[in-house]
Amino acid sequence: CNVGSKKNIWCGACPKCLFTFIILHPFIGAEKMKAIFGKDLFADAALLDDFIGLADPEKIKPFECVGTYDEVNYALRKSIEQYGENELPYLLAYYKEHFAAAPLDATALFALDSGHNLPEPFYKVLKDHVDRLN
Repeated sequence: CNVGSKKNIWCGACPKCLFTFIILHPFIGAEKMKAIFGKDLFADAALLDDFIGLADPEKIKPFECVGTYDEVNYALRKSIEQYGENELPYLLAYYKEHFAAAPLDATALFALDSGHNLPEPFYKVLKDHVDRLN
């Protein structure tokens, strides 16, 4: 993140940290994310305003290098699925209560067209993975 870059750490309190935590969580898992960031960012109520800015297209997105609303919402829903019947941390519980009912078309997130610059071996790996998701 910008705040921790000089020390080569994640500050755990900025929009970029929160976005990175959100987008990687479904693929890396809660325990590894806590180890990387030093805490569970989903449990940090102080991040609520930035969290809403990342998830709600009606709000102003934080002025950081962060992904799209669809990417964030997809990742949040996948993270919630991983908790199953277990209690959700604060930000995921907030999301489930306020946002999870809104429709989300995730197919566009995984559309692979010819306008990419991926070498063929990487494209094949990505395409195989996307095909399994759809």
